[in-house]
Amino acid sequence: MSTESDTPFPLKKLFVQRIVPLLGLFVLAMVITTVLATKQVLEDIYLQMSQNRAAAMARGASRYAPQVWQQFLDGEKLDQNAIRKLADAFLHEEQEFHLEQLKVYNLDRVTLYSSDRTQIGKLELGAALQEVLETAMPLIDTKVEPNGRTLYELYVPYYDNQGMLKAVFELYEPITYLDKILLLASIPVVTVPGVLLIILVTALGVLINRAQLVIDYRTKAMIGLRNRLESLVSRSAVEAISQVGDNRLLQPKSVTCTLFFSDIRDFTGFSEQHTPVEVISFLNQLMQIQVSIIQSFDGDVDKMIGDAVFARFHGEHREKRAIAAAMEIQQALAQKTFPRGIGIGLYSGTVIAGGMGMADRLDYTVIGDSVNIAARLCAQAKDGELVCDEKTRQTAGAVGFMEPETISVKGRTGQLNIRRWKSVSAT
Repeated sequence: MSTESDTPFPLKKLFVQRIVPLLGLFVLAMVITTVLATKQVLEDIYLQMSQNRAAAMARGASRYAPQVWQQFLDGEKLDQNAIRKLADAFLHEEQEFHLEQLKVYNLDRVTLYSSDRTQIGKLELGAALQEVLETAMPLIDTKVEPNGRTLYELYVPYYDNQGMLKAVFELYEPITYLDKILLLASIPVVTVPGVLLIILVTALGVLINRAQLVIDYRTKAMIGLRNRLESLVSRSAVEAISQVGDNRLLQPKSVTCTLFFSDIRDFTGFSEQHTPVEVISFLNQLMQIQVSIIQSFDGDVDKMIGDAVFARFHGEHREKRAIAAAMEIQQALAQKTFPRGIGIGLYSGTVIAGGMGMADRLDYTVIGDSVNIAARLCAQAKDGELVCDEKTRQTAGAVGFMEPETISVKGRTGQLNIRRWKSVSAT
């Protein structure tokens, strides 16, 4: 009998299939979150540094061309000569700070200075500059040059001493510079938790592997115990025991089944004429044949009482399987040279199944009128015969039986219609 409990709980498999991927997603989320957070912090720091740099360049320009710079701050229109002096001042600052490129715009988006002198005086219509002018907040953008190199464009607003926006500085920095800072800042943040997580996963893997070995061992031991238990009691008893609750009670229930009784003819005479070793050997051989065939037809051996076998057939086509098992048993025994044969009785009916006896010593079996009738039919069977009630034979659709008989059964009012079947070899 195979049950769900026969399969060990797949702890290790579930850990590998479910927990490990979740831990991997956690690590990935941690890395992404750390990188994004670090990038945001570095960008804020970089923008702050750029603002400080822009302010320093503005001071430098005011020293290099103080009159022109003041005119610019006052909002006066600059002539070409003034623009040229202002450009020379910013060129000096660009070289002083070793910038890749520099652009300066007024509030009308006109380019006051550019590293590319051809751009000076032109109108800048870029969306990034427009956003900075509208929000008065610094902004980082990227620019890909024709040679494929990528630069950060840092738009920095410049305010005068009264806090009024006067210009926008656009500074350029190689993107690899910020990436190196980002990488150096992210490595320790990610590495330490990552190493700790790897250690944790490894320790969990070892623990779960040991737990799986214990689970497999105990499941195997439980299956072995159940198999040994099934060799001592019926399969129905094992199933009933597995369903017992905390109250340790086997609840009785009514079931309909086909009952099988067999008994060795003149076993007492055989026992008197042979040694105990010979009697037990003969009895074990007969029991082995009967039990093996009954189980092959999905029958459940309830118990073996001396030289008798009591079994039950449940479920679909139970009558057909019971008759087929009985016929096969008689044919198998007829082909042997046993000194005694058996008689078999079959009867289908309702019985009460449950634990019988005391609280600390129960026997799971069935009782009822149907059990008594099956035993009486077994007593009616001669050596090599099968006797069953007519209703069981009709339900099974079995053929090859003798003419119907009507008998009286002890303890039962009315008569019972039966049929006999005898193996060809026995005949």
